[in-house]
Amino acid sequence: MYVGAVTRVLADWRFWVALAGTVVAFAVAAIVSGTVDRSWRAETTIIVGTGAGPLRPGENGATKQLADRLDDLVRSDQIAANTISTLHLRESRTSLLRRISVAVPEPGLLRIQVRDSNRLRAQQIAQEIGFLFPQLIERRFPQLKAPVWDAAHLVGRPGRHWGRSLGIAAVVAALLWIVLLGPLAARRAQAALEARPAPQPPPVGPAVAAAAPVVPSASAPPPASSLAPTAVPEPEPPQPEAQPVPEPEPQPEPEPPPEVAPPPVEPEPAPAPPPVTAERGDWNFDELQALVREHAGDFPDRAEEWEIYLESIRDYAGSDGRLPASLDWLIWDTFGDVLERRGTSLRTDPS
Repeated sequence: MYVGAVTRVLADWRFWVALAGTVVAFAVAAIVSGTVDRSWRAETTIIVGTGAGPLRPGENGATKQLADRLDDLVRSDQIAANTISTLHLRESRTSLLRRISVAVPEPGLLRIQVRDSNRLRAQQIAQEIGFLFPQLIERRFPQLKAPVWDAAHLVGRPGRHWGRSLGIAAVVAALLWIVLLGPLAARRAQAALEARPAPQPPPVGPAVAAAAPVVPSASAPPPASSLAPTAVPEPEPPQPEAQPVPEPEPQPEPEPPPEVAPPPVEPEPAPAPPPVTAERGDWNFDELQALVREHAGDFPDRAEEWEIYLESIRDYAGSDGRLPASLDWLIWDTFGDVLERRGTSLRTDPS
């Protein structure tokens, strides 16, 4: 019987459609989760505008085309070439630009995101773009400024979400089986009920006839017990009715005493945060500037780039010309050629 039922189910086209739909649902879930880009993502935010605020079309000579195409300036070959040269990346400009995306939520606001398989390199590329792009804007459009609003930072990397994808595939497959095979199962159950034989009444035999009660005829005399006089009980004297007991009147509940609000507690003033001072680095700006200008003729292809970097780090120098320690790696990566040509160190006295 079971073999015939299974054979009928396998012969129905709805079974094969449901099975194929299940396979397709789980295959799509596996492809979606397996092809997710697991690269690290770093992000930085730049605001392009004038001294009064963000860039708006029609203000201070800013055209609508410029406001709408700032993302193309970020993804330009010049920025890509400088980034590859500074960070010593072993890839082409086109390959780097494919991993850079720019979102413009509103005119003048640029949200730059970089994808890379190495988490440190992704943050370095985003930081380098945030360093070079303001210099490019200020050189080409002197009336505009492009400060970095949010420094480069990691935003993590997306997960494959295998559980969510396979769960969605399981729900789709279950709905497919219910829709296609539900009516077939209902029809099979109805046919089984109709094929079941109706119940037969039990047979009447001698034992059933003997168990039937005997009804006495009307002409038969009544039994002797029924002709005997029956004693009639004497009536009991009436009992006096009980008088209802009056219920006591409810007493009024005492009113609760008025609540007294606790005195307000004044919050203690938060302690003032300690002042943050930048750690002093090993390089002196004045000596570095003099060295670059002295040997600029030896490196004509990098002289303009070095001038841009010098203008950018000028504001970070202290009163004695010493630069912060956070720029040590940038100075060595950028001015390494001229430092090696000079053959001397510009490191300042740590005292």
